[in-house]
Amino acid sequence: MCFQEFDAPVIKRRQCLPKPEQAERSPHVWSLIKDMVGSDNVLSAPLPTEMHLPLTELEKQAEELEYCELLDKAALCPKGSIERMMEVVAFSVSPYASCKRPKRSLDPLLGETYELVHPEKGFRMVSEHVARQPPIMAQHTEGRGWVLESENEPQVSFYGAYVDLNMNFVLQVTFHDGEVYLWHKVQTTINNLIVGKIYIQHTGTYTVKNMDTGLTAVMELVKPKLMTLSTKSRNEHLIKGHLEQDGKKLDRPVFHGKWDQELYADLADGSERLLWKVNPTPKEENRWGLSVFAMQANEMTEGLREKLPPTDSRLRPDLRQLEHGNYDKANAAKKVLEERNAARMVEVRASRADKAAVAPHFFELAAPDAPLGRALRWRYRDGSYWEARRKGDWSDCRDLFGLGQ
Repeated sequence: MCFQEFDAPVIKRRQCLPKPEQAERSPHVWSLIKDMVGSDNVLSAPLPTEMHLPLTELEKQAEELEYCELLDKAALCPKGSIERMMEVVAFSVSPYASCKRPKRSLDPLLGETYELVHPEKGFRMVSEHVARQPPIMAQHTEGRGWVLESENEPQVSFYGAYVDLNMNFVLQVTFHDGEVYLWHKVQTTINNLIVGKIYIQHTGTYTVKNMDTGLTAVMELVKPKLMTLSTKSRNEHLIKGHLEQDGKKLDRPVFHGKWDQELYADLADGSERLLWKVNPTPKEENRWGLSVFAMQANEMTEGLREKLPPTDSRLRPDLRQLEHGNYDKANAAKKVLEERNAARMVEVRASRADKAAVAPHFFELAAPDAPLGRALRWRYRDGSYWEARRKGDWSDCRDLFGLGQ
């Protein structure tokens, strides 16, 4: 089903974040993470809010949709065409532009949800933290002639000076004519955790595959070579790619650009086409380096609160305080949430029979044997979230944040 509420009123959205209430803090990273060296369980370690973005992982996942107009254009292209593939490839590259921020997003609680209804851009999205060990987030978006589904199961390995992050992030778009495209994300490394300026590096190869025709885009985020100061800016963040059909490389189009700036295609007629370009930075900068679209993710727009379930990320007290730059109140609220969640998990384990206490609300495990990070395992229960929202009936949802709703 595609999103059809195009006559919905345009929502006035903010263009900046609230003015911070406290000065920015830079905690001593090594003192917080020194005991995690060699661990693959870094995600479960409690960290102060100073080390986080004012977004949950569910809200950050919504950033995949900032350039959803590329999928709108793809939906208008002929089925099976190279034109459609080029638009999907551009969409697959676009989220990397928001992945240069070294701070991590807040971990959602098990059963936490997030919705984003965006009539202006023609989509509605719902996501949920569906599993705890390992943590898995699932998402379902209905747009103009397309449905995007994704899941990510982050795995982190900490080596002292750097962290390797493998999101096991798989995405699938199904167009109105039934054509399906599938792709995944490459590995991310966070460097200079102890000494020097922290920076993000994405490297590796991923494929975007038309599951109907087999046409495949092979995209490589190039690992920078040894650089001098004069060549550094030219050699950072490069991406390149080509198309293959039945294992044979096609001469054109050829993709090239920078994953944080723009993507071009060299076409068969000798011309060059700009497929995607990053949006301008906000007029008013913020300490987290968020784009305008990201700054709006946690916004409580007019009339929205009454429509949300008690599991929505926007209702988290720690997140709201962090967004206002009040670290003391955010840390206190985060501690309360963590203690409540830990007590809840103890109760669930003790009962062993209360499966309803941990079962996802709106997603189900449809393909448990699917390869990790290469195919969707969790699928949305059609209509479940939006029907409950229409009725205003969230009686099956838990009060995760202790708000008494």
